Amino acid sequence: MKILKYNITFENYRIGIWLIILYHKISKYNKKFIFRGEKLNYLYSSYNRTYNNERVIEIAIAKNILKGFKGQEILEIGNVLNHYVSVKHTVLDKYEKYPGVINTDIIEFNSAIKFDLIISVSTFEHIGFDEYSRYSNQQNDKSDSKNKLIAAFSKMRELMKDNGKFIFTSPIGYNPSLDELIRENEIPNLKASFYKRISKNNEWTIATDLDWDNIKYGQPYPAANFLIIGELS
Repeated sequence: MKILKYNITFENYRIGIWLIILYHKISKYNKKFIFRGEKLNYLYSSYNRTYNNERVIEIAIAKNILKGFKGQEILEIGNVLNHYVSVKHTVLDKYEKYPGVINTDIIEFNSAIKFDLIISVSTFEHIGFDEYSRYSNQQNDKSDSKNKLIAAFSKMRELMKDNGKFIFTSPIGYNPSLDELIRENEIPNLKASFYKRISKNNEWTIATDLDWDNIKYGQPYPAANFLIIGELS
């Protein structure tokens, strides 16, 4: 009976999540967000509660970017897109064990291949900040996050082709070191656009003025409330 009770509870949970996703899809059937002048559909998935966090636009943006690099050399930092779409490009993730994923630190990664596109979805904010506590029993030195981030951005330039691009998405208000690098223009030649969550229904819009001192992760809505879409070329 205990097993039967567990199965029923799990099934109810699964149905509940499906209904939530269906509600979001129906309620936003004609609603889109703008990325580089193009209207994109929000992307809903039960994985990682995508229907209720920043992934709803991050994954849609990443899919849109990938379309422009078909048949080219692509590297993904952080194993994210494998959970949403069929992936054929190279994926590097220091911690997550997944078929075909290279498990190494980006700062230590070397490749004879140079990449047309390097893409990263909600990964750079963890570098040197909370990566150890998330994936192991080790403690990390948050004060060193800035130096590790600088080294990681430098590695991106090393791995890119001369005309290549590095495009990343990250929440604002999560890692103070990453926020500082962006706010103080300490990432050379960074092109940045920002998005703001504007409703409990997880709708997003382009943000033009950021009040950096008052941006809080998880406030007023769950997870990220502001995002950066950054590009180096």
